[in-house]
Amino acid sequence: MMVLDSHGLASPNQTSDGPGESNHATAHRVAELAAELSRHLQTASSEIATLNDETRFVSINAQIEAARAGGQVGAAFGVVAQAIQVLSSKTAGVARTLATRTGVALEELVRISQLLSDETIGSQMVSLASHTIDVIDRNLYERSCDCRWWASDESLITAFTTKSEQDFDRASRRLGVILDSYSVYLDLVACDTTGKIVAQGRPGKYASLGLSASQTQWFRSAMRCKSGDTYGFESAHVSHLVGSHRILAYAGAIREHGLNTGSVIGVLGALFNWDALGQHLADNQPNNAYTTDMRCSIIERNGRILADSDRQHIGDILAVPNRDVFLSKPTGFVRQDFNGRECYIAQAASQGFETYRTGWHTVLIRPVNP
Repeated sequence: MMVLDSHGLASPNQTSDGPGESNHATAHRVAELAAELSRHLQTASSEIATLNDETRFVSINAQIEAARAGGQVGAAFGVVAQAIQVLSSKTAGVARTLATRTGVALEELVRISQLLSDETIGSQMVSLASHTIDVIDRNLYERSCDCRWWASDESLITAFTTKSEQDFDRASRRLGVILDSYSVYLDLVACDTTGKIVAQGRPGKYASLGLSASQTQWFRSAMRCKSGDTYGFESAHVSHLVGSHRILAYAGAIREHGLNTGSVIGVLGALFNWDALGQHLADNQPNNAYTTDMRCSIIERNGRILADSDRQHIGDILAVPNRDVFLSKPTGFVRQDFNGRECYIAQAASQGFETYRTGWHTVLIRPVNP
């Protein structure tokens, strides 16, 4: 289920009793009980062996005393002592057979129950990872539409046609009105074809008027767009245009007469507050039995970390063993060593929404023994 947070962004449903949690608890409990039963059997077998050793020792002593006593009494006593020794040997044999057969069965039970527990945990972690990346795709699809729609706004087309200061002021006010309804953006900036910012929606908050965006990926890619059906983009980065906040930038070409294939006369950059979505999702995964001490990373296909509940690694390359192979499938789950600790690791790739697909992955990492 998807809910809206205070930013107007979709987030995972925050519940303490997630789907499948009871299944995880059951499978995990079976594994624990099987291991406990195996330990009890080993203890009991050891105690039986000890008792048999003591019984044989008593029997030997009894035979010695019977020999000393001699006569009929000694002979009778010796027969009993011999019978005790035989019985002890048989008991030991039965105990060994029971321990061997039961031990094999219990080892298999422990192995199977652990596999079931791992599969349950893996299934839930993959499901959560899939939901997280789906939330991102759904949110960012809207951003890819916004920049193209607003680039065709009449105030922008007029301003870049007349190039008058009055019309650029009017375009800035119009961008401010848009921003009042879309709190997910830090700013909207309009650039001429050289990259100079000539209008912005929040001039009182970010002093970007007159600055150049010519070297940004989002501006350059928007300038190369062949029609209004495409857009420019730049992945998560720190932007000096909005006070060094981390953003995603979407850009639409402003075209002559507002025509879909008109000549490019400017570029509108929509500077999206990435941390309000990506970092918010990484920091706020559901808290339940299978997410204890879990790390959430949102990464690009090359492994670069875009958001991470362990914030010190943002911007690094996620060092998951055999990362390229692991990320080559739509979803995946493994139990393996990570940074010197045995962990469950799950991932889900972007499946896209409508016409949009980030191509990113959500990776969840949880210690086997939190």
